[in-house]
Amino acid sequence: MILEFLGLSRSGKSTQRNLLANYLASRHIPHKVLERPNVSFRQAGTAENFHRILFQHFSEGLSYGLANPQEIVVLDRGFYDRSVLLQEDLASGSVSRDFAESLQAQITPNLGGIDHGFLFMVEPVVSLSRWASQREEGLDSAHLNQGLTDLDTVEGLNRLHGAYTRLHEQYPHLVRIDGSQNRKLTHYRILTALGILQP
Repeated sequence: MILEFLGLSRSGKSTQRNLLANYLASRHIPHKVLERPNVSFRQAGTAENFHRILFQHFSEGLSYGLANPQEIVVLDRGFYDRSVLLQEDLASGSVSRDFAESLQAQITPNLGGIDHGFLFMVEPVVSLSRWASQREEGLDSAHLNQGLTDLDTVEGLNRLHGAYTRLHEQYPHLVRIDGSQNRKLTHYRILTALGILQP
């Protein structure tokens, strides 16, 4: 089973990913969590190279999942997410249209390999309000994006919120998760959607 957690920054993805991983580990269920590689945009050099690195990373994760069907593989911001962010970078001029179309053509076939997608959403103002506490807890990874785009503003997050909403309209099978809801109830909902728990 291959899963993807995607969505707006600070909407609960990491919290639910960790809850799921802990649950699976406690029941000795084989699993692998594939997080975004710890590569900053500055290290990648260009937006296009940054997208290439992440696409390759998640492609390897998908290949691993397909080769190991007995495991649950969780992609933390995988192909659906890359598709949204690629289009945002095209709109901002950070990548060329030729590059965006070429990479999207590679991303799209991989979407069929994702068995369950969970789209995490919160209102942009909620996302921003959580930023300070994440920095204090050492959980903020925004430094990886510095120099790529400035999406951690009300305007940027509003754009992303709209982009994820359109993604959900295009792929209605994605399970939309309200990141402002109780985390235990959300965890239960995810386990139920995966068929691990009976409703």
